[in-house]
Amino acid sequence: MGKFLQRKLKMKWKSGVEALVSGRGVTPGLATVLVGDDPASKMYVRLKHKACERVGIRAEDHFLPAETSQEELIS
Repeated sequence: MGKFLQRKLKMKWKSGVEALVSGRGVTPGLATVLVGDDPASKMYVRLKHKACERVGIRAEDHFLPAETSQEELIS
């Protein structure tokens, strides 16, 4: 049941993305900001990007060093 539901949801999301692109000329996107070099966080971001690719969502990364201050991050 889980795999079936997963496939069904992916198809729904993909058709929704295609409708946005063809109907409005809008490509949805996901931007990630990763501060530091945590392997688990990198894996999480990589999995999110793969999921985006499967349904046609544009994804972009922003990597910042661990020393990045909160002020730098906000700006």
